[in-house]
Amino acid sequence: MIKVKQLLLPTSRIPEFYFGISRKSICEVHYRSFCNTEITSIKLDQEQNKTNSSAHNPERSTQNLSKFNEVPNALLQMSYDMHHSTTKNNNTIQENNESRLISEVVFKEKWKLKFIEADPMTIKNILVMIRSNECIFSISQMLLLVKCLETYNKEYHIYVLARAYLKLLPNLRDDSNEFHGLLVHFLRTASKLGDYRLCEELFSLYIKLPIIDPKIIRIGLQAFIKNDNFDLAKEFYIQVLNNPETFPMFVDDLYSYLLDLFQYKDYEAMDYAYKLWLLKKCSIKIESKFDPNRNVLSLMHKTYMKSSRSELLDEFLKDAFVKRQKYIDSTEFKLIEFYNKLHQDHLSEPVNIEELHTNIDNFINLIGEDREILRGFYLSVLDILITKKNIQTIQYLTTKIHTNLDIAFDTEFLVLGAKYFVRTGSVQNLVDYYTHLMVNKHQNVNNNERVQLNQELFLQFRDCLVNKYPFLVREITNELRIFTKDRKLLNELYWLKNVDKNLSRISKKQALGGTEYQISYLNDIDYYRYDTFCNQLKLLDLKHTEETLNDIIRGRTRPSLELCYLMLQDSLNMKLPRIINLLHNYLRDAYKQLPIKFDILWLKQNIKESEALGYYHNRGGGRFGVIEEIKVREIVNKYKGNLTIFDYLKLAHIAINNNSFKIVPSLLESSYLLLNKDDSKNWYYFYLASLKYTAREYNYKNFLFLLKNWNNNEQADYLTNGCIRQLKSFTKIFIKRMDKIEDYDKNIMDKIDNEVEILKNRYINKKFEGLNDITLATSFLKKWIEHDIDLKFKALERKKANNIQQYTVTKAE
Repeated sequence: MIKVKQLLLPTSRIPEFYFGISRKSICEVHYRSFCNTEITSIKLDQEQNKTNSSAHNPERSTQNLSKFNEVPNALLQMSYDMHHSTTKNNNTIQENNESRLISEVVFKEKWKLKFIEADPMTIKNILVMIRSNECIFSISQMLLLVKCLETYNKEYHIYVLARAYLKLLPNLRDDSNEFHGLLVHFLRTASKLGDYRLCEELFSLYIKLPIIDPKIIRIGLQAFIKNDNFDLAKEFYIQVLNNPETFPMFVDDLYSYLLDLFQYKDYEAMDYAYKLWLLKKCSIKIESKFDPNRNVLSLMHKTYMKSSRSELLDEFLKDAFVKRQKYIDSTEFKLIEFYNKLHQDHLSEPVNIEELHTNIDNFINLIGEDREILRGFYLSVLDILITKKNIQTIQYLTTKIHTNLDIAFDTEFLVLGAKYFVRTGSVQNLVDYYTHLMVNKHQNVNNNERVQLNQELFLQFRDCLVNKYPFLVREITNELRIFTKDRKLLNELYWLKNVDKNLSRISKKQALGGTEYQISYLNDIDYYRYDTFCNQLKLLDLKHTEETLNDIIRGRTRPSLELCYLMLQDSLNMKLPRIINLLHNYLRDAYKQLPIKFDILWLKQNIKESEALGYYHNRGGGRFGVIEEIKVREIVNKYKGNLTIFDYLKLAHIAINNNSFKIVPSLLESSYLLLNKDDSKNWYYFYLASLKYTAREYNYKNFLFLLKNWNNNEQADYLTNGCIRQLKSFTKIFIKRMDKIEDYDKNIMDKIDNEVEILKNRYINKKFEGLNDITLATSFLKKWIEHDIDLKFKALERKKANNIQQYTVTKAE
């Protein structure tokens, strides 16, 4: 039973999920702002509201769904941090707050007009008053200010006020429309600015109100997920479905929740949520507004295709609700199948362009006049093609879009189109593209629609610069952070706060004999996990590193494979057997099949361990030639048709490093067949591997030939300082081993040195070009920001004038 010493509200109004969930895997959680009284102990019965699902849907089997109403045994006890320990203290604070409240008379005389104008100085004064404990404004007074700020698009100011008022809200709480409205504004703003910790704290107040908005339930669920609190999201979702009168939720809200889970690849949780919805909300006998629509079915179809459990897809397609919607016969079903095939086809080149264009035409005819589906089709296919850099089909598809008068080539299309320049590192083209959109609106774009700079577009410039100049990551980041650290800009453009968080995610590693900086593209949760893991590794705190790893792999959210790869790579490099063993066991149990790069990583590690035991000592004919070369061939044969250019090159490096040269030519030849001739990174890694091979073979004539080829190849302009160092080390091999070289000729060595110098000058020119492109991009961004703020200011002045006029009229009356 729940034992509560004091509660302001009846227990029926407090969702059960707050009494049974842990932030981590086992169950102690602290909520500072849940209520204003001390809850001394809370215990749960082990059986919580078991529901007889057969009474609701007699035909539907509940064999696999009875677990949905069970409370995990681990979730039996929790304690809460409270603001105040007794009702007496709470009443005292309430009285103090009331004595500090600004009266309506004083407010109307001195503050109301200032609140309507909502100038930054007014916000600053309010914050000073709160911090100094002087006086506070009532809920209705703050609501007026927040509404005006929202009208003026001053989201960051609302966010600052929300943080300042957070500790005051519990003691000002009532069931009035004003309190409800203020909380909703604060919640939406915190969500928009990505402060999901603040969202959770505000949401804990919101759910005690008498009327709950389904859209705010969406925000609460999203906040739990973003805070790596998937168990809490799950338990709250269960409570929502168990208490529909208190917590209304509709199909669109379900879709939003599933989409949030999908972004973190939590397919198991999606399967759970979807089936629980069918059990609680739907009936096989009677159709209702709660039946999953085709958006939900398409998302679940995509989910089950990605899931490692193939039986779930079969079960889904045979489900009665899917059949009743005739989903398998629908266009949406065929589209999901086509997108999946299109993605898979682009993994194994070359793509049959003619067949692809025919399929695109067939789908356009199949969709017919349904504009919404057709628009989604164009966007989805275009996104895949841009990701795979299929320029021929991109041009074919954009021509189709332009000729289709029913589909407006709107801002979403235009922003997606810019991704091609981002992927290819075409900085000048990206600037020209958006300059054209700012100066001359595209003819098909709605006249009232204007492309405004936002977080996504800002980071496009970062990614574009990094793709072309990876050796300038630190310089690019520093220049862009000048914008995000400008307080005045932050006040006007709230999204810069999230941009700054993204820009801070750079790391350095040793590569090619030097230090390289890289950007992390892990999701928020995995980035935090990896950052914690790395910090503990740096401190050689193996005990806490192991605890952190256990938390990660035993947590509710499965860590991404990219995170696992990075942790495994770091652990192997630092030779930490216990950590390696933990990761190995987790990956073995969690995945039926791992990506190829894991096999290559383990092969590399096995060779290192064997080297340490002295197995590899004979050039070209040592133990590697007998055993490990076979393992390389096994990987090639096992994944034949699925290996990428980079897989072949990694295997080539492993073979070269271990003096097994017989297999290298075939690996390099296979990589060349997959080489994208328009991709400078492909050329870069191919040339480096080939030059390394010729150097280790003491074939300085081929080495010279490759260097000349590189310098004459205009497409191969991707260069780094590390590669110059690497090439200089290769040339030293020839000098050191000149006795091994037949017909050694110093003139050839002079030519090699000359070509290396030419390549070095290309790199220096490339660096200056990069710095100029950084200036080009940041200058353009500055103009764009100034342009947006200028338009915003003009609109703000008009809105202010209108609000002040209304205030003057009201005051006169």
